[in-house]
Amino acid sequence: MLKLKRIKVMNELKLNNMDSSNHLRIALPSDGALYESTIDFMKSIDTSIERASRRRYVGSLNNLKETIVLFQRASDIPLKIEDTTADIGIVGKDRFLESNNESKSVEMIIEDLGYGKCELVFAVPEQWIDVTSLEDIAELALEFKQNGLELTVVTKYPKLVQEALSKNGIQYITLVHSSGTLEAAPAIGSADFIADLSETGTTLRENQLKLIEGGSILNSQACLIANIDSLKKNQLKLKSLKALLERIEAYIRAQSFVNINTSIKLINESKLISAIIDSELIRKEDITEGFNYSEKLKSIDVSIIIHKSNIVEMVDLLRSYNSTSITINKPVYLFTGKCESYESLIKSMGVK
Repeated sequence: MLKLKRIKVMNELKLNNMDSSNHLRIALPSDGALYESTIDFMKSIDTSIERASRRRYVGSLNNLKETIVLFQRASDIPLKIEDTTADIGIVGKDRFLESNNESKSVEMIIEDLGYGKCELVFAVPEQWIDVTSLEDIAELALEFKQNGLELTVVTKYPKLVQEALSKNGIQYITLVHSSGTLEAAPAIGSADFIADLSETGTTLRENQLKLIEGGSILNSQACLIANIDSLKKNQLKLKSLKALLERIEAYIRAQSFVNINTSIKLINESKLISAIIDSELIRKEDITEGFNYSEKLKSIDVSIIIHKSNIVEMVDLLRSYNSTSITINKPVYLFTGKCESYESLIKSMGVK
């Protein structure tokens, strides 16, 4: 199936007359929970995806022309990165860790893109009144073993689940691998309990399942992965990747900050700056260019970037200096002195 899909993708590239040897190839989910949210995320960083229809496997990014978007099944994306069909891809951290064969060529370059958050958890039937923790599961598995029975858990993530069981010293549990809906498994008798992704726990509760203490296996979210070896060999692809990483990193950073603007009349500028710095609501380097004194208006225009958790405290401070009109804007991007994810990537490649 993977080979057939690769042939279809390559045929589309030929039909579109794309010389793709130096284009950065980006694998994005064509299905599943991350599809719509990934499309929205790409729009948020001003790189909307252009393709003829949802039936087409190939597209491009409108503001990054030296790129090719390859739509793939979410479960296939880590494999596509590993076999260099694509250079980078967006996938759930859970899928990446489950499919990663400790390949040194494929790495996570941004671990949290800020969406697709969920948790891989153990969930047991609500009727198991005496089972409330992972320790209880261990005791139950031993009891089953002593009575010639086997305790079974069904999951889409056998590698991660086995690692979690081993880490906690739990034995005598049989893993059942399934790619279908898992919540009904205990009710129909195909497994005793489940290990699956959960966002809010609602689906588990609706199927008479409950979480247990210590039953969290992994916190997951959308992440960006890359084939280090394929990128290392092509400077043009690295250039396109840097442009994309700059947007992603600055956008994610901006989600935690706001821009406060106000005008304060008849005040000593240095006194105001000192007061803001001493408040520890902002770093000194963030406000060095944030003040402009107007001799004509006898006022100071203030424009500063602060963490959104400090909004009320900063407003109170500015009011104490007779500021009466304060506006707060949300920046789309917040760039710093360097693109940290790109610098980290280059370092891991050993490229100077």
